[in-house]
Amino acid sequence: MKITNDRDESERNLRTFVLAMKAVQESAEMEQYGEYKNARINLISYQRLLQRGMKSKKDQREYINFIVQAEKLDAFMRQFQAKEKLLDSNPDLQLDDFAAKYIIQMKRSSHILFESYNDK
Repeated sequence: MKITNDRDESERNLRTFVLAMKAVQESAEMEQYGEYKNARINLISYQRLLQRGMKSKKDQREYINFIVQAEKLDAFMRQFQAKEKLLDSNPDLQLDDFAAKYIIQMKRSSHILFESYNDK
């Protein structure tokens, strides 16, 4: 595999669905450890990268798939942050079953959630 230090060149050859999946998985893992701010920054950083790398309709569809999943994860993080703040709980707050299941599901996100199979 070719390696480059040229940002423009690397962004011309993005595999959108791979980056989208990685972004959601990384952010879900950060969320699991209470790193909400870093998780949200990570999602925004990947969003900007994906925007710069969109070159085709397929990229656009995969970007939209990312936005849908990222927004779900972000909303969940905002809700959980508010819950922690409301309960004045500490960072070691135990996740309830629903929260734990959701985070694990996002960490294991499959490319199927992001990849567009229609090349037009």
